[in-house]
Amino acid sequence: MNRRKVILSFLLFISLNVFCQSEGETIKIPRSELKEVYEMVKSYKDSLRITKDSLNQCQLIQIDEKSSLLESSTLMNVDEFHALIIAVENYDNLKNLRYPIEDGSKLKEILISDYTFKSENIEFLKDPTKIEIDNILDWYSNETNKEMINSNLLIFYAGHGGLNVRLDDGYWCPSDGNPDKQSSLLRNSSIREYIKLIQARNILLISDACWAGSLMRSTEDYVKINKYQDIYNLSSRIYMSSGVMSEVPDKSTFMSQLVLALKNNKHKYLSASKLFSIISEDVLFQTPRTEEKNVIPQCSYIGDSGHKKGGDFFFIKR
Repeated sequence: MNRRKVILSFLLFISLNVFCQSEGETIKIPRSELKEVYEMVKSYKDSLRITKDSLNQCQLIQIDEKSSLLESSTLMNVDEFHALIIAVENYDNLKNLRYPIEDGSKLKEILISDYTFKSENIEFLKDPTKIEIDNILDWYSNETNKEMINSNLLIFYAGHGGLNVRLDDGYWCPSDGNPDKQSSLLRNSSIREYIKLIQARNILLISDACWAGSLMRSTEDYVKINKYQDIYNLSSRIYMSSGVMSEVPDKSTFMSQLVLALKNNKHKYLSASKLFSIISEDVLFQTPRTEEKNVIPQCSYIGDSGHKKGGDFFFIKR
């Protein structure tokens, strides 16, 4: 039985609490794979639950795309869209990577060509040092930065990441980062603090790095909302990552699916929650295993960062 069939079988078992039968034959999951499948499904279900809750807030009527509420002639009243793209592939103390700058360039191109991001509002850092990343985040989070007030900010990071077991905290590796020197790394707890200080209305953080899961510690509840404008007006701090607490491959299925979904999107408004629901299954099944473990994409809210109940980040088509 291949892994996809095992996973889908176990998902069905989780939801129905029984093993299904087809033509009298019971589907059996090998005992040796039960623990791995259970842990993977549990983590995947948590992300899908959060995504489903976010989508349910919209309470949309199912109608064809031509008359979709997303294509309404009454456009949302939104502020400027900004993006910070950080791509690190050449390292002083770690193995170099091949694809981060290429992935970042593809993302920048589609944000400008297909969505309401202006070129002058996008900062693209290629192989930045720790001080260069700190300086740009200081600028975004500065109290006197009027450009950020009520704006929309997308932060993307691609590069090496790691986990400090003693601190139970992940980190990003700048080009001059050294895993043996904590001061040279950008810890997730510091990233969370920067995000809390940034005065943007909505922030979406996308990380394509190893050990990304520790940033997703959400404590916010949900409320029912039935208007896109109301969802947009609530401050949001959302985090999307290519994996949980694991390594991820250099050539990123997550990034290729993310860019493909943005390119193929036909709706005027696309929420981060909806975007994740589109790409999550393909990323799960198409990403190669690392260290004999499956790489599971995640989407959640960043706890203790200023996220308001029910808020979401929107991509808006030109």
